[in-house]
Amino acid sequence: MGFWAWVGSIYPALLLFGGCLAGAYAGFLSSVAAFYFLALCLVFAFACLWVPIKLLRAILVFACAFSLSAALARHHLDGFLERQARIPDGNAALEGVVEEVTPTIFSGKKLMLRADQGFRLKVSLKDGAAMVGVLAGDRVRVHGEVKYLQHAMMPGDFDSYWLGLARGFDGRLSVHNPFRIRVLKAGAEKFFWADVRQSLRERLFVSLSPREAGVLLALMIGDTDFFEDEQKQIYQLVGAGHLLAVSGLQVSCLSFLFFYFFRLILLLIPWVGRLSRARIPAVILTLVAIWMFTGLTGASASAVRAALMSSVALVGLLLRRDASILETFGIAGFVTVLLAPQSVFDPSFLLSYLAIFGLLLSGPLTAGVMTLPLSAYYFGAVALGGLLANLILVPIAVFLQTPAIFLAVIGMLKPAASLAGALEALCEALGDYVGGLVGLTPPTAFQATGLIFAIALLVKRYWKLGLVACLLVLVPSVLARQEGVLITVLPVGQGDASYFEFPDGRNMVIDGGPRETYLYNFLRRKGVRKLDVLALSHPDADHIVGLFEVVKNLEVGEIWHSGFDARHPLMARLLDLARVRGCKVRAVNDLHGEHHFGQAVVTVLYPAPSMISESTNNNSMVLKVAFGATSALWPGDLESIAEQRADPTWQADVLKAPHHGSKSSSSEHLVQQVRPRHVIFCTQAQNQFGFPHESVKKRWELASAKTWDTGSQGQLQISLTGSAVIVQPYLL
Repeated sequence: MGFWAWVGSIYPALLLFGGCLAGAYAGFLSSVAAFYFLALCLVFAFACLWVPIKLLRAILVFACAFSLSAALARHHLDGFLERQARIPDGNAALEGVVEEVTPTIFSGKKLMLRADQGFRLKVSLKDGAAMVGVLAGDRVRVHGEVKYLQHAMMPGDFDSYWLGLARGFDGRLSVHNPFRIRVLKAGAEKFFWADVRQSLRERLFVSLSPREAGVLLALMIGDTDFFEDEQKQIYQLVGAGHLLAVSGLQVSCLSFLFFYFFRLILLLIPWVGRLSRARIPAVILTLVAIWMFTGLTGASASAVRAALMSSVALVGLLLRRDASILETFGIAGFVTVLLAPQSVFDPSFLLSYLAIFGLLLSGPLTAGVMTLPLSAYYFGAVALGGLLANLILVPIAVFLQTPAIFLAVIGMLKPAASLAGALEALCEALGDYVGGLVGLTPPTAFQATGLIFAIALLVKRYWKLGLVACLLVLVPSVLARQEGVLITVLPVGQGDASYFEFPDGRNMVIDGGPRETYLYNFLRRKGVRKLDVLALSHPDADHIVGLFEVVKNLEVGEIWHSGFDARHPLMARLLDLARVRGCKVRAVNDLHGEHHFGQAVVTVLYPAPSMISESTNNNSMVLKVAFGATSALWPGDLESIAEQRADPTWQADVLKAPHHGSKSSSSEHLVQQVRPRHVIFCTQAQNQFGFPHESVKKRWELASAKTWDTGSQGQLQISLTGSAVIVQPYLL
C-alpha cells in the first residue's frame, strides 16, 4: 500500500483527530484571535461541500477540524489568561469552596480551592495546617502567598504552566500555620464524586494495610499520594508507571467484564431469558457503569479515551454495526480534543494516545518505542528495559489489574489487594533484571515530534520518508553545535550553578546552586560521568548545596575553592565527601594564575593568597574563561568593597553579575573595568530580595550591556566561539 493510499485508509476518523490535535496546539501557541480561526473553519466547511476531488476534500476536512479546534483552544486560553490576571500579587486572604480533598502519605492534605474571584488553586496543607478538618464542599478562608504557574525553565524541567492549563488549576498555595486556614461553613456545597472518592479512601484504609490500600487507590482512581518514593521507583525502573494510573487498558477490559457480567445477570431473569433481549440492557448498563467509573477516576485523559472508545464499540454493538479499532480511536481523540482542547498539554493524554496508536500500527513493542521520544521530552530519562518488561507486564496486567478493580468495585477488597500486590511483586522482580532509567538531554518538542513521525513511517515500511524525517530531526542539531567554549547557566532559583564545556573535551562546574539534586540531574541527563574541575566560588548555601550530590555520584578530578577550611560547616561537609571519594582538593593559594584547557584558558584572578578574607562573599573566587578573542568572567558574590580590586585584566565579553544583581555589588568601578557586552543575572522569579535590583540593571544597560536573567528566561546557553559571543535563552 502506498503512503497516500494508507492515509486514505485511515480517513476520516484519524484525519479529524489529527486536524483537531494540530489545531489545538496552533490555538494555544499562536496569538491569532479565536474569531479568525472560526471564520476559517466556516470557509473550509463551505468549500468542502463543493469540492469533488476526494484528496482535496480530505485536506479541507483536516483544515476545517484544525481551525475549529484552534478557535476553541484560543477561547480556552483567553479564559485561562483572564483568570491568571485576577490572581492577587503577594500575600492575600482568599475565600472559596473546597472541591476536592486528598490526604497524602506524610500526613498532609491537598485541596482544590475554587476561589470567589473565579480562579482555582491547588492548596497544600502541611505541618499544623494539615490537622485542620477540611472536607470537600466546605467554604474556607485561606491566607498565604499564591505561587504563579511557571513555564519550564530548562529542558526536562516540570512545566507547571501547561499542566495547570491542562488540569484546570490556576496557581498554588502552601499553608503551614493552622491559623491561616479557617472553615467558614461546613458542607456549603456538594461534590458527589469527591465525596465518593473520600469514602473509598476511608473504606480501603480501614479494611487493608496502608500499602495495599495505596496500590488499590492508584488502580481505581489514579491516586498515588500514598506511595513512598521506593514504591514508585519499582514501577518507574521498568517503564511501568502507566500501571499506577487508570489506564485505557483497564477501562477497556472493565467494559468487557461489565458487559458479560450484566448480560449473565439479565439472562437469569425469566422474562428476559434470551441473548437478543439481554444485549440491549446489558450495553446500556455497561455504558452507565463505565462512565461512572470514569467519573470516579476524576476523568483522567487515558480513562476518558478508553471510555469513549468502549462507548463507540458498545453503541456499534447496540446498532449491530461493527466499528474498526482505528475508527473508534479516531472518534475518541476527535471528541476529547474538541470538548477539552487543553488536554493536549497533559502528558498522560499524549502518552496514552501515542501508546494506543503504536499498538494499532504494529503491536505492543511499537507502542513502547513510540512513547520513548515523548518520555525523553517530559522526563529527561527513558526506561529501555521497559520495552521488554511491558511485553510481559501488560498481558499479565489484563488478568491481574482488571479483576482487581472489578472485585474492589463490588466490595471484595482482600482478593483485589492480593491481585494488585502480585503485579507489583512481578514489577519488582523484573526490575532486578531489566530495570533502570537512562538519563539523557531532553529533545526539543520539534525533535520529539519528528522522531515519533519517523518511527511511525519506518514501522509502516516507508523507508525513504522515515529516513527523511530522521534527517530533518538530527541534522539541524548537529549543524547547531558551536566550536569553542559552551557555557550553560542553570536556573537553580536564588543561587548560582554553571557548566562549562571546553573544546578539548574537558569540563568544569562553577558552583552548584541551593537545590540538592538539580545540578546532578542536569549532568546525568547530559551523560556526564566525570567532571574534570568542580569550582566553588564561596561556601554559601546557595552556591555549595548542589555540589554534594555531584561529588557523591560522579568522578571528580579536582575541586577548586576560595580558601575556606573545615571551620565552615558546609565546607567541612564538602571536604569530607572529597576525602571519601578520593578527589584532589586545591585552594586558591595553589590556583592563582592561568590553567589551560586545550585552546581555552581559565584564569583565577582573585583572591590572591594574601587577600583571603573572612567574609564569604568578598572572598569569592573570581574566574575568567577565555577562548580566542572572547571571554567570560564569573566573580561569585563579590560586593563593592572587593570589586575595587578589579583591574583591566578583568575585562570580559560576558559577566555573571556578582551577588545576583544586589545593590551591594556591580559598582561603577566594576562596570568600568569589565565593560561586558552581556550581563547574566542568576535569580529566582519573584524572589523576596528584589534581585536583580532595578538600579543595578539600569547601570549595566547604560554601559551598553545586554542583560539576561535566569529567573525570567530560564536556562542560558552561551557560546564563546573565539570571534563572537552567542547567548541563547530557553524562554524568549
